[in-house]
Amino acid sequence: MQSDAARPPNFPEIVVRYQRRILSIAHRMLGDLEEAKDMAQETFVRFWEKKISFVEERKVFAYLARTVTNLCIDQLRRRKRFRWLSLSSGELQRESISPIDPERAVSDRELARFVLKMAERLKPRQKAVFVLRDIKGLSVKETSEILGCSEANVLVTLHQARKNLRKWLGPKLR
Repeated sequence: MQSDAARPPNFPEIVVRYQRRILSIAHRMLGDLEEAKDMAQETFVRFWEKKISFVEERKVFAYLARTVTNLCIDQLRRRKRFRWLSLSSGELQRESISPIDPERAVSDRELARFVLKMAERLKPRQKAVFVLRDIKGLSVKETSEILGCSEANVLVTLHQARKNLRKWLGPKLR
């Protein structure tokens, strides 16, 4: 008989614990809240259908994040057109606002919007790595587990994404 400490969380606990993080990843990748909700729901349905039982907390999140990321990549490919979440959520705005220099804060916000607009042009895999690493702040290891690839592949893909963004942002930064 398992003790409560080693008991894996049941499905409702998993949904409650991870729904916001999974929805956030989907929303960042797709830029559309309703579509993101559909992808998050599909992620949990797939988890339920597999009847997977994880004891380790990080494996649950890795599975869910990998599933939602792959679903979003597939959706982006179907769209043939990429969109990015606007900065209205405030997440990036908070990082760029400087109470000391309001002009710089406005400039930083404009640049962040432009970066996100340019990120729409990234290939789906590059966009996934960019979102997970640079927007969500996950580690290389976490990103590799989510995407089911090596850490080296994450670094190469992130380098390519950043290189493309620098190329497209060049004229704006001058």
